[in-house]
Amino acid sequence: RRCMHEHRLYALPIVSATGHYQGLLVLHDLLMAEAREDRPVASLMRRYVPTCRPGWPITYLLQMLTGSDIHQVPVLDDKQQLVGIISQSDLLAALFNLSIGPFARRE
Repeated sequence: RRCMHEHRLYALPIVSATGHYQGLLVLHDLLMAEAREDRPVASLMRRYVPTCRPGWPITYLLQMLTGSDIHQVPVLDDKQQLVGIISQSDLLAALFNLSIGPFARRE
């Protein structure tokens, strides 16, 4: 919890020894859990978090990240290997950049 707070991380992906995605450890869940440091990560992580693929359209992410308690979406390749995580902030920044793109000042 302290490491997540220090690095301003709100979620950490959990992967197996072979690199396969297992679930997502969410800071909010850690804060709500009993303060027992001996608790295994598997008991706190979310196993059924929606995921996406690198080539999926932004509109799909928009549907997943709005109107739910999902704030981060793991990005997986075809072999269930973690490629990255997209957060609501990432999505907002991408949408903002798309919206101002045609209006950006050219030098």
